[in-house]
Amino acid sequence: MSDKQQIMKLNPLTVSILFALPMTAQAANIQMVNGSNIASTNGVPVININQANSNGISHNIYDRLNVGREGVIFNNSQNGANTVLAGQIAGNANLASGTASVILNEVTSRNASTLNGMMEVAGDKAQLIIANPNGITCNDCGFINSESVTLTTGTPDLVNGELKGYSVNGGIITTNGLTSDSPTAILARSIVVNGDIYADQQLDLIAGNNYVDTNNNVTGAAQATGSRNTYSIDVAKLGGMYSDKINLVSTENGVGVRNQGNIVGQVGGIKIDANGRLLNNSAQITAVGDVAIKTNGVLENTSGQINSNGSIIVDTNKYSVSNNKTGNIEANNAVQINSGRIDNTNGYIAGNSAVQINTNNNELVNNGKGTNVGISGGDVVLNTAKLNNYNGQIQGDNVSTNSNYLYNLNGQIQAQNDLNITSTGALDNTNGLLSAVNGGVDIVAVNSTLYNKKTDTSPQGSTGIVAGNGGISISVANLENYAGYIQTEGDVDLAVSHHINNTYGSIYADGDIDIQSKVLTNNQSNIIADQNVNIDLKGDISNYLSYISAKNGDVSIGATNINNNGGVITGENIDLDAMYHIYNAPGLISANKALTVNAGHSVQNLSSEHLTASYGKYLGLTDQDGGMYGKDGVTINTLTLNNTKGKIIAEQGDITIESSHGLYNDLGTIDANGDIDIQSKFLTGNQSKIIADQNVNINLQGDMTNYLSYVTAKNGDVSINGANINNNGGVITGTNIDIDADYHLYNAPGLIAASNELTVNAGHSVQNLSSEHFSTSYGKHLGLTDQNGGMYGRNGIVINSLNLNNTKGHIISENAAIKIDLGHDLHNDYGLISSGNGGLVPNRLVAGATTIQAGHKISNNYGTIYSTGDMTLDSDVFYMAGGGSTIQGNATGFIVADGALSINVRKGDVHNYGWIVGREKLTMNVSGYLKNLNTIYSDRDADLTAGNAIYNFQNILSGNSLNLTSGSYIKNDGTIYSDGHTSIDATYIYNTSYGSILGGGQGLDLNDTQLMGYGLVFGL
Repeated sequence: MSDKQQIMKLNPLTVSILFALPMTAQAANIQMVNGSNIASTNGVPVININQANSNGISHNIYDRLNVGREGVIFNNSQNGANTVLAGQIAGNANLASGTASVILNEVTSRNASTLNGMMEVAGDKAQLIIANPNGITCNDCGFINSESVTLTTGTPDLVNGELKGYSVNGGIITTNGLTSDSPTAILARSIVVNGDIYADQQLDLIAGNNYVDTNNNVTGAAQATGSRNTYSIDVAKLGGMYSDKINLVSTENGVGVRNQGNIVGQVGGIKIDANGRLLNNSAQITAVGDVAIKTNGVLENTSGQINSNGSIIVDTNKYSVSNNKTGNIEANNAVQINSGRIDNTNGYIAGNSAVQINTNNNELVNNGKGTNVGISGGDVVLNTAKLNNYNGQIQGDNVSTNSNYLYNLNGQIQAQNDLNITSTGALDNTNGLLSAVNGGVDIVAVNSTLYNKKTDTSPQGSTGIVAGNGGISISVANLENYAGYIQTEGDVDLAVSHHINNTYGSIYADGDIDIQSKVLTNNQSNIIADQNVNIDLKGDISNYLSYISAKNGDVSIGATNINNNGGVITGENIDLDAMYHIYNAPGLISANKALTVNAGHSVQNLSSEHLTASYGKYLGLTDQDGGMYGKDGVTINTLTLNNTKGKIIAEQGDITIESSHGLYNDLGTIDANGDIDIQSKFLTGNQSKIIADQNVNINLQGDMTNYLSYVTAKNGDVSINGANINNNGGVITGTNIDIDADYHLYNAPGLIAASNELTVNAGHSVQNLSSEHFSTSYGKHLGLTDQNGGMYGRNGIVINSLNLNNTKGHIISENAAIKIDLGHDLHNDYGLISSGNGGLVPNRLVAGATTIQAGHKISNNYGTIYSTGDMTLDSDVFYMAGGGSTIQGNATGFIVADGALSINVRKGDVHNYGWIVGREKLTMNVSGYLKNLNTIYSDRDADLTAGNAIYNFQNILSGNSLNLTSGSYIKNDGTIYSDGHTSIDATYIYNTSYGSILGGGQGLDLNDTQLMGYGLVFGL
């Protein structure tokens, strides 16, 4: 505080300076009415005041009371006193009964008073009162040795000798400089301050038509007389007030206070109460203590200063406050403003401990940035209709705003701790900053839109919504975060009842992100949490060219539709739940642990390999395929899964898919390190892969297509169930393979290879065709160059069907048995059915047995049926033509069992154009005729029975005994031979000239058979 602002203490030097000033035009003019008690000492008038009454009041009445530059002395001394103004003076004879405690000087005429000099109380201190209803002008006047000073235009109210107060009806008091060494009160209808007023301890200015008691309290109104000034209290540019405590009261309605100078208080503070407006433009109101301002009109502090080392309280009764153009309202403690509209454009409102502003449903304008601009405080609380912080700044330890509309375009609202914003209308933070450095941000506007857009080129983080570890909580109707930025060291909680537009936007949290909304548009944007991301929507989510990521936590998304086209979703566990559709075409969904996908209608996981080519430059990816990845497992539940050109990968776990309407896997990949379980209506696979390190289980209500595709269980089993299973051009491999088709299995050509056992069940037919064409037709598409198709079960094959068509097909069991049970026909024309090492395919190990049962017909034209063990064939009809396949160097078709061969033809005939070989034993039972045009052979015993005739055009041979039985006759154009005993039982045998019947070493027994013909018979 400057020297001028210090309260003046009178001393001899001060007085000498005052006396050195010119005095010619300012001589004393004092005329008392109630006595001639005026003397003079050393040129200074001395007023011997009247005797004091019982209340200590000396009442002195004047016709004129004008003080010159020399000053005046009010003698309150009984025995004389040494004075500052006149030196030693004599005692006052009027005070024989005692000195006064109150010196009341009242002017009763119509003459105003001019006080041009110092006024001193000689002797004992007393309250000095000058009352003149006609007005008082103080020109560098002052007061010495007074207990207190009162200047008033009011009429003193004396009741029974006691001063009760003053009735102020009119009058003006003008001060052009005033100095007092005691508390000073100025009471008038109007007060004009053109110079400085210095008062010790306290200064009271009370203006208006009032009744004022002796404690300077307005206790009622007085009848006004005369006209009023524009301002009840008017402080000029050169005017000022300086005291420890200053009280300004203006009670007249609509007439306020204007300060163009300085009002400076010390510890006692400043209190201003105006029943009108207060103008402090380019002026100063400053106190060490508190400042309290109450008006019934506007407060104008344009370029003004209202400062306190304590607190500032402003109440304008809902009238506006102008604090613009470098206006300053600043307190070391708190600032409280209760007003109407506030204009703080380029102004400064600051309270170190707190700022509380209530505009009573009016606007707060806080425009402008820079040093000492804006609103700043400890705890900042703003209640306003519209908070206009355009290009403005609001700062505090904690900041709370409550408004109907928040306009923070290019503005800054920053809290060191917590920021709380509540609005019933829109919140516009376009290019603005809402920040809580160490705490959290809480925004509530449940029926409105929050605009957090960024349209300028400012660096990321300088705008948006930013919080410390307290997190960010936003509850609004709509969130427009176009190119916006939301970031916190804690959690983000978004409760948005309608739409979140995060296009080009960023939402970051070191903790969790929780989003509740109807629709989320997340295009070319980021939603990234160090912990969990939870998104719960009533409508759709679009994650186009965007990231949703939980770095160390889980991702959960629930929506009507989830569109991740060109997007990336990553997390530890990922749970996606869509009422209708999930689109990932192409997109990347990657879980470090488990991925769970549920969609009410469909999952579209398309074109995974196109992710980098199509969108990599937007996502910052250079070599990353799309698809769905769950390191510890993938679970998908939907009506329809479309994985065309897609990838579903579980690096360490299982894949479970339930798609009750269908699964499209054309050019797609489903790959699991564990099991794969697929439950669907149908499965289409064109150039696709279903590969599991463990088991593959496919359970379908409809058809499966595995064209140019793989179904592989590397170290486990394959189980496939469906209506029709089409493996044309496909590959199915596993340890054990179990295929169950309600109708048809097509493997024409295809490869089904089990390293252990193969089991096939088909309700109607198995089509295993053209196995040798597999590599030439499809190998280049499958990466196979020297691999026949067919059905392979290294340790056994079981086929159950109505029909088996193995034309040009291969059915091979390297180590164990083959069992074929057919309700109708087996077609093995040009085909190969082999169990054990027959030399037809490499790497055979141990012999096996073959059982084939056909309900109607076995056709083996140019085909091969081979077993290194026993073989059983059972059918109604049997056909076999020669030629075709190769075994043991013999170029002919055949049925060969290295063990026993049993052929049972229940209803029809046998037509044999190839080889029928049972090395251990051969048994044939034919209900019709047996026609042999090639070779029937056994290394040991052979037992052939036909219900009708037997026609032998080539060879029936046995290494041991041979039993040949016909229900009719035998015609032999070939050779019938055994090394052992030969027995023939028929009606007759016609042994043509081309025929030979050779009995071998143990003879020939024709039984009762009649021998006819000219052929060779040996052994009878």
